[in-house]
Amino acid sequence: MDIISRKEAKEKGLIRYFTGEPCKHRHVVERFVITRACVECHKKSARKWQKDNPEKKKEGEKKWQQNNPNKVNAREAKRRASKLQRTPAWADLEKIKSYYTLAKYFEFITLGIKYHVDHIVPLQGKNVCGLHVPDNLQVLRFDHNCSKNNQWNWETQSHE
Repeated sequence: MDIISRKEAKEKGLIRYFTGEPCKHRHVVERFVITRACVECHKKSARKWQKDNPEKKKEGEKKWQQNNPNKVNAREAKRRASKLQRTPAWADLEKIKSYYTLAKYFEFITLGIKYHVDHIVPLQGKNVCGLHVPDNLQVLRFDHNCSKNNQWNWETQSHE
């Protein structure tokens, strides 16, 4: 990453700059021009706010989706295509369907708590991509699934 001062970034109309110097929490990452805040510190505070304000987060997401229907449609289309590309011909489609039925059943018996069918190894992970097959599926409460954030934990998951 190229080193650039805040002043230079401001003159070029950039949003972020990089000094190569650590912030007070020792993150050596970009900083925002306007606030001088470290990008990593900003992410952590944003996650904390989201955790402390789930209703406001949900409202904000809903508003964003209403204001950006094209982006929402593109994201959903990308996910559907990814799922199709990662479903091999030998996959047991009936068994896959049973996971989705089980998730709906759990929602019914828990009086509306949402459940998702989760890909243990994500279909679109940064470091690893899994298949849309029964052995890669599990039913999780929606909040547990969303907290995984499309990642695979190398320490808790085996390579079998």
